[in-house]
Amino acid sequence: MNAPTIISRTDWGAAPFRGSPEPLGTVKNIVVHHAAGFAAADVVTGKKRVRDVQRLHQERRGWRDIGYHFLIDAAGNVYQGRPFFRGKALRDLPQFAIGAHVLNMNPRKLGICLLGCFHPPAGGCNDQPSELALASLEALARFVCVNYRADPREIKTHRDFLSTDCPGDLLFEAVAAMRARLSTDLHPA
Repeated sequence: MNAPTIISRTDWGAAPFRGSPEPLGTVKNIVVHHAAGFAAADVVTGKKRVRDVQRLHQERRGWRDIGYHFLIDAAGNVYQGRPFFRGKALRDLPQFAIGAHVLNMNPRKLGICLLGCFHPPAGGCNDQPSELALASLEALARFVCVNYRADPREIKTHRDFLSTDCPGDLLFEAVAAMRARLSTDLHPA
């Protein structure tokens, strides 16, 4: 299975990781998030928004780097978040650096964040997950399940681990449908 095309940290202008990243270990869960804003409809805006998310995580939250392993914009562009070990591209099947996306539960969890806010209208948070973004999310999740032997039944959302609105009700429903499809495709009865 071919790796999805990824916009590298260099390509989106990432600031350096602060300190030394630690390896994630075996991927047990793929955890889907939304950025609760930072929507982007194209790669130019997407690169800016990913830099904005990294700045929020490093400057305001005091984290070592952007918390997620991958981010996806509405056009379906996939951005590398945390750095890779052993290899510069996803096709190299790198070891991932541990993320910072599920409070106190990050080991073995690969974080994927869709740029936007996918909760029903409340305070202006009412983006719709685009078909292109959902297709890229599914392709990336499929790639990780096949190549890293992650169980598609272990594709979760942030709210499956903590009391949070993330990834928003609209994306939560889409992730449940994706998990069911991938579970059937990759583990037929």
